[in-house]
Amino acid sequence: GLALKARRVLERFAAGYQSMGIFAAGYSSAVLDALEPPWDVRIVGQASDPATRALREPMLRCATPALCVNTLEPGDRERLAALDISPAPAPTAYVCLQNVCVVRTDRPDELVRSVSELR
Repeated sequence: GLALKARRVLERFAAGYQSMGIFAAGYSSAVLDALEPPWDVRIVGQASDPATRALREPMLRCATPALCVNTLEPGDRERLAALDISPAPAPTAYVCLQNVCVVRTDRPDELVRSVSELR
């Protein structure tokens, strides 16, 4: 599939990436993502809601594990359906690796604890 094609492209550049100078950073980032995909933290809530920000802000400060933090509007039903997420009454965070979510919480302290245990 697509992941295999992406790996093949990365492998083609493996021998010459040192000559890329500063442009090697993007290549290196892609290799790291292919070898160790980041955890996806999907926060469903209005971006302006203090409860949404309380979930998002500590995730943005987290150095490890590698995270991709996305805030999703609860009204974007098409995108939520594509991610197999149902809107909750309060802002809620889902921690997923690829398409498997292992944490669902609306409590910032629980979110931080759960993510710290993924290391």
